[in-house]
Amino acid sequence: MRQDTGNRGKTGMKPDAAQPDGGAKEDDMGAKFLRWAACLAMVAASSSALLHAQPSVPAPAASPQASAAGDADGQFVETTCSTCHPIAQVRAKHKSAADWATTVDKMIGLGAQITSEEDRDRIIAWLAAHQGA
Repeated sequence: MRQDTGNRGKTGMKPDAAQPDGGAKEDDMGAKFLRWAACLAMVAASSSALLHAQPSVPAPAASPQASAAGDADGQFVETTCSTCHPIAQVRAKHKSAADWATTVDKMIGLGAQITSEEDRDRIIAWLAAHQGA
């Protein structure tokens, strides 16, 4: 604000030649400061909220052992399949019953210890029900 002791108008400000109407130029320094302070307050509030917010972390998936606990067929599948590879490898797959049958037959051809047709069908049924497509 440009204050002057002489030639004051209603606003107490010296007329400014840069103003087309010859009126007093408003002091926008205060207005700029208030806008700046408001922006700073919003940034600070947002930053604080972000720093103190709990991260959105999905609940951990149940471990393969826990998911088959109490399920005799599930435990049988885990025991049989984990003799050759991690059970997580099986858990990562989702297939139809026909595709699981193809996979189980392939594993038998590679040496999986599935000795009866009943055990084969039991494994395929469990995989299709729990790891189906």
